[in-house]
Amino acid sequence: MSIPSQVGDDEKIMRGVYHPMNFHAKKNEIHLNLFRSPKNKDEVSVIRFDFISIDEARSYLIKHNNSEKRRTYCGFCILIAIEIIQCGCSVVSSPLADLPQHADIIHGYALKEGEEAPVELKIKWEGLLGLVNEKKRYFHDINTESSMWEGGEILINV
Repeated sequence: MSIPSQVGDDEKIMRGVYHPMNFHAKKNEIHLNLFRSPKNKDEVSVIRFDFISIDEARSYLIKHNNSEKRRTYCGFCILIAIEIIQCGCSVVSSPLADLPQHADIIHGYALKEGEEAPVELKIKWEGLLGLVNEKKRYFHDINTESSMWEGGEILINV
């Protein structure tokens, strides 16, 4: 399957969720930092879900567990590219050698080390997280030890 160089407005965009970094298990709640870029960068890694199987995507996300950085894969969320754009961000294709379906959410601002996020940036993060919550687009992985997705069909409420 050929992957277009431009991300289409109707594409499903997947973001991995890691515990405890992005997910508070006791409250069953995703943290606002899910859509925060690494320091000094303006890029949030995502996967172009329309061009990958759920099992391949999970495998990639699980491979990026990192206990030193408090990152244990626990699920993912999915937004539609146009929803991300409507929150004031963009989505650009950024293929990696081991993941040609890789893309980045761009906010238009790179936070420096120790810098407080400006209100405009926080509004974008809140908008994205609000969509995940409002449209029930977080999919908790019930068995991260399995090589296959066991959580049932992925239904996207538009």
